[in-house]
Amino acid sequence: QDDFKTFLAQFDKPVNKQLWNMKAQEINAYYSPRENKIVFPAAQLQPPYFGGEYDPAQNFGGVGSVIGHEITHGFDNSGRNFDGNGNKKPWWTDAVNAAFVNKSQCIVDQYSAMEVFSEVTPGKSLGKVNGKLTLGETIADNGGLKSSYRAYKELIGMTRVGLR
Repeated sequence: QDDFKTFLAQFDKPVNKQLWNMKAQEINAYYSPRENKIVFPAAQLQPPYFGGEYDPAQNFGGVGSVIGHEITHGFDNSGRNFDGNGNKKPWWTDAVNAAFVNKSQCIVDQYSAMEVFSEVTPGKSLGKVNGKLTLGETIADNGGLKSSYRAYKELIGMTRVGLR
């Protein structure tokens, strides 16, 4: 309830970039387009997402993909509409915007073809995914995994030449 009151008190005021909308002990993360920042609480840096004894691949997969996911939200179908100062205004060229719309349609089509099945009643179809409604999350999921995998491959390349 106090969080909600704090949230309401922020309306019609300048953005406070020091304010978090999440507690440090919460296991979650978010991207704020108005503040152009990701929030990644310390609680995320524990098993099963991260462990000092884990293989680097596990940590990159667990934590790296979440960080990549949140950063990618800055460039998804919603985040792309906010500039670096959190103002809602177009900042991409027409050509970049057209390429984004074209390429994102591929993701919409892919996810719209996926069928969802009940966990309660095995084999019962619940229908197809609406790829347009899930686009922001599917872009972020794919971007997070791709960036995490690329970062892991870069680490592996560095350790091969003795930079570890």
